[in-house]
Amino acid sequence: MKTVPKWKAIYSFSPKHKPAEHIKPGEKVLLEVEDAFGGQVKDEKATIEELDWSRVNGATGPIFVDGAEPGDTLVVHIADVKVADKGVIAVVPKQGALKYKPFKARIKVVPLSGGYAYFERDLKVKVNPMIGTIGVAPKSGEFPTGTLGKHGGNMDVKEMTRKATLYLPVFVKGAFLQLEIYMQFKLTVNHASQQ
Repeated sequence: MKTVPKWKAIYSFSPKHKPAEHIKPGEKVLLEVEDAFGGQVKDEKATIEELDWSRVNGATGPIFVDGAEPGDTLVVHIADVKVADKGVIAVVPKQGALKYKPFKARIKVVPLSGGYAYFERDLKVKVNPMIGTIGVAPKSGEFPTGTLGKHGGNMDVKEMTRKATLYLPVFVKGAFLQLEIYMQFKLTVNHASQQ
């Protein structure tokens, strides 16, 4: 099985990128991915202000799928999602579900084990690993990996997990599939001509 290492992350969906790997339809590939902060957070001494926001939501790839042509549909089967031994959580003022509550920005490194995230000694939460960003190159131009569009993008859909199937339109030869998640996973990619 081919492997694409996490250091092959890029920060936009575009046909201008050089493929990180070539695969045939139905071939499995293992993509190693970095966390959403691009591996910048090593411990809880890190601050939101120190983060290089141009290195957030990187997506491993792109993967050139042999035979994929504009007008086709790329069928992505997510075979498995495996988590690392730790995750990173950040709360940012005026963002997300708590945007109207006053609080200070904070980063927390959370151990992961046995399907749970451990926040404190007596507090654990069941995790459901998912792919945050997945998509293909647009016909032209460039979209940051943090944005949504017809090409896919930063969807953060909780159902985009182990054994899920995603259908993406193909805009350029080879599709140029790429993704970001907080763990490693295995996938199989097929393509089908649209009728």
